[in-house]
Amino acid sequence: MGSQTMTLAQAMAIAVGHHQAGRLAEAEGIYRQILAQNPKEADALQLLGTALGQKGDLKGAEELIRKSLEIRPESANAYFNLGEFLRRMGRTGEALATVLEGMRYRPGAAAYDNMAAVLRDLKCDEAAIDALKMAIKFDPQYVPAFVNLGVALSENGRTEEAISVFGRAAALRPGWDEPRRQMEIARSRAGTLPRERLALAEVMDARLCIALSGAFTHLHRYEDAIAAARRASELRPEMSDPHINLGWLYSLVGRLDDAAAACERAIELNPGDAPAYLNLGVIRLSQGDFARGWELYEYRKKCRGFRFARYSEPEWDGRPLNGKRILLWFEQGLGDTIQFLRYLPRVEELGGKIVLAVQPELRRLVEGSVKVDEFVDMAGKLPGFDVQCSLLSLPTVMGTRMETIPGGIPYLNAPEELVKKWKGRIESYSGQMRVGLAWAGRPGHINDANRSMTLKDLAPLADSGAVFFSLQKWKTGSSNSGAETGMNIIDWTEDFADMADTAGLIANLDLVIAVDTAVAHLAGAMGKRVWVLLPKAADWRWMLEREDSPWYPTMRLFRQEKLGEWKGVVGRVVEGMVAMEEL
Repeated sequence: MGSQTMTLAQAMAIAVGHHQAGRLAEAEGIYRQILAQNPKEADALQLLGTALGQKGDLKGAEELIRKSLEIRPESANAYFNLGEFLRRMGRTGEALATVLEGMRYRPGAAAYDNMAAVLRDLKCDEAAIDALKMAIKFDPQYVPAFVNLGVALSENGRTEEAISVFGRAAALRPGWDEPRRQMEIARSRAGTLPRERLALAEVMDARLCIALSGAFTHLHRYEDAIAAARRASELRPEMSDPHINLGWLYSLVGRLDDAAAACERAIELNPGDAPAYLNLGVIRLSQGDFARGWELYEYRKKCRGFRFARYSEPEWDGRPLNGKRILLWFEQGLGDTIQFLRYLPRVEELGGKIVLAVQPELRRLVEGSVKVDEFVDMAGKLPGFDVQCSLLSLPTVMGTRMETIPGGIPYLNAPEELVKKWKGRIESYSGQMRVGLAWAGRPGHINDANRSMTLKDLAPLADSGAVFFSLQKWKTGSSNSGAETGMNIIDWTEDFADMADTAGLIANLDLVIAVDTAVAHLAGAMGKRVWVLLPKAADWRWMLEREDSPWYPTMRLFRQEKLGEWKGVVGRVVEGMVAMEEL
């Protein structure tokens, strides 16, 4: 098989080379030869379909790309290409839904650019403009988004903005004439009336309204998203999907009673709708109803897109293990893993020999902090085990209630050699309050725009006189320098190999200030003083209205009073820092 696999791989590389060079006939011939040997080669199906679509055979393209998605349903490129061909066939509702499906697997500049094209076809120009701005936020070098943004602005009477955007595109790609050509068109169009806009009340297709609701949600246009979902429910009262959307949307804007009612209505209409149960579970957890919340939270495993393999070994039900080997595996983000590692001593108390899989970024930190039988890599060959459980399911199987949340803080500790290493670097700042900052989470997180902020939002902290240390490992598209804010901020993050280094620096700080991201969980798990800045619609684990956390006793929560408004939050943080200095 090795030689045959190499032959197919080499053939695919040659075909892709032809394809990228525009030699579609040559690429098509090789793709067909590959499929003659292996009819289920997903990449060949998808790329052959793309080549056919580029030649104008849109039906043939759709058929082949759909076949590829049956084999590899997580292929974002396949969804994006299919969405473009559906758009060109005039099936705009399907096109938008298809692009949104691809964004579940890989949001990014090209994805938002694709979304914008469909929204423009649907006469949703303001939303399309927002989508193109999101594309540029993801990749400030993505020239097509600048050009498309300029065109959209120009056609909506915003000529000066359009000319500025075209100028930026021309500067990014000096040899390309299209930005300058579009600039002249914009000047000639100046003074004309904007294009006609979509009137949602006139839309008669419920599926299109659901797709629009999803697109508006991605663009954080929540009132528009709610209106589109409600329009869908008016058109198809028997359909559960609009109510699932409404449950999520009402949660995002803090209307939890309405959110719960929408979820319950979706379940009433379709008792098999796993997302409705999951949404309701998240609401109950945020309300402190752990008895019902954990049970409903397990419905995430039945939702389409649940990312991890289901093992043939049975799932642990919480009963004594009596020496059995149990695989505990990570499921979601770094913060989730950190939060639920606290359960490992309880599993050991029940007689479990723990086989643990965590993200590579956490491996070194966790190896030095917790006692397990064996560490494993989920991407490699796993050793034998008797039962298994996701770390995020441990609260469910152990029947966790508010009063039984495992304590034992700290349960993560930075390796001693790293504490000493970072102590040596930070010693020269020992006369000042030393504060770690993390102002944004991992890009692409579904709620990242709500939970993240910019360094400029934190500018008022400069008046505290503290020296700040960046813990912001994820690149955000905005400056990581404190120069524009007046803050004295030290950025050593390029020297972080993994979260063990982050922990080593945190161990030497007086305070950590972070948005809802892994850094907040790490500081809390280490028992360090940590202040977390939360959006109006915070994640379920921070519950409602509380200023403390039952999960982390050294944590203080600062919540938005209004969706998207960080000014008041930062003002209260400044007051808190002044109070600390006065002690």
